[in-house]
Amino acid sequence: MQVIVQAWKDLQDRLLLVFAYVGAHSLLFLTVGLLEWAVGFEPDGEVVPPGIAALKMLDQIALAAAIAAVQAIVFARIGKDIDRPLWKCSDDLDALRRFFLPWLLLNLGYTAIAEVGSLAIRNDLGALFQLTEMLRLFYMLLYLPIGACIMYWGRLDWNELGETLRPIVRQFALVLNVFLLQLAQHFVNLELSIVLQGKDPATLSYVLFFALGAMPITLLELLAFVAMWHVLMINRNAPEDEDEDFDF
Repeated sequence: MQVIVQAWKDLQDRLLLVFAYVGAHSLLFLTVGLLEWAVGFEPDGEVVPPGIAALKMLDQIALAAAIAAVQAIVFARIGKDIDRPLWKCSDDLDALRRFFLPWLLLNLGYTAIAEVGSLAIRNDLGALFQLTEMLRLFYMLLYLPIGACIMYWGRLDWNELGETLRPIVRQFALVLNVFLLQLAQHFVNLELSIVLQGKDPATLSYVLFFALGAMPITLLELLAFVAMWHVLMINRNAPEDEDEDFDF
């Protein structure tokens, strides 16, 4: 649990970046929600018109890209500050150049799984929905560790991806701390979904509540990233032939 405690202390020392990360996410969710509310992306009935479906798809892709940009910049700033002077990133443009694409791909993967789940619900495909929910949970657990490993490696290189992701296995006992935070994030997200079930998604109050409710979720995400960053720092300093320490 030490990596979680240290990660929390790191965030307390960098409140400006914490507010920027959480606030940027809420602002993006609010913007997208207001757009969907204004355009009317939630038509009556179960059949979604093709035009609205296409707009919603573009809307989700744009959201994934905007979040990827925020992640690349804020994560790079925090990672550089925590691991100074060993981990280097010259500026925000350098962070976008090196890390925007991997976070975009990871975000689009999550979006695709969520969209399949929504499709399963609309078509009353219970078995498919349960499968996508299990897949989404598994994907969410690996999402931040994979992204953090790519950033710590310095770039996305498909030929070196196995070596890039090796710390997840090598320091698996410590990565369990990150999984714990992401499970907490998942359950907070479930609670938010349960609360929103009784509200009409076509109303302005729904949009505002969702944007505010997302704040603790994004805070847990940021905490999980910083915890994973500490795991990667420990992995760098560990001897190559050292057996993994499974002392949770």
